[in-house]
Amino acid sequence: MKTAMISILCACWLVTSCCMSAPTPSPFDMLAKSHQPFLDMIPVPPQAATLEDAAQPVVHGMAIVRHARQLANVPGGLPLIVIKNRPVAGIPWRVGFTTRPTDPVNAEVALLVTFTPPPEPAPIPNGRGGMLMVPLKQSIRPAPNSVLTQYRGDIEANITFRPEHVGVEMWAQMIVRDPRSGVTVSPMLHIRVGNR
Repeated sequence: MKTAMISILCACWLVTSCCMSAPTPSPFDMLAKSHQPFLDMIPVPPQAATLEDAAQPVVHGMAIVRHARQLANVPGGLPLIVIKNRPVAGIPWRVGFTTRPTDPVNAEVALLVTFTPPPEPAPIPNGRGGMLMVPLKQSIRPAPNSVLTQYRGDIEANITFRPEHVGVEMWAQMIVRDPRSGVTVSPMLHIRVGNR
């Protein structure tokens, strides 16, 4: 009798544990760990290797902030972007992100990047309405002596693009580990590297 009861309890536990769904992973858990330097991630346009400097057409650097159609429904603020100059090859390009409106101020962050037009924005799992505008395929984390640094709530990208990067487009979005919703995100940044 005792053995039968233990068998029934074990069977019930097994059925219950199999039917329970696994918790939805955080976007941070889904990020691939990249050890590749950022400048090596950037694709080189095919014409870059064939054009002499004098023959290159004029390409104006561009940086545009694009907002999602829906924001996370959380009390307080969301991460912000401050563009400091246009991305031009050979000149340090600086863009700032701040997590100061979020809590904690010194939160874990990652900058999602893609060099192909991103898909339609998608809701962040358990993100209280926040939208992921850049896929979770490539990312940069702040580190000393990196193109991305973090001091308290201020994150700065400081990138000197090479001449062969002229014409490259990049889309980027900061994701922040945030106890209010698991993850909050900045707007998306769309840039084109120029030679002017």
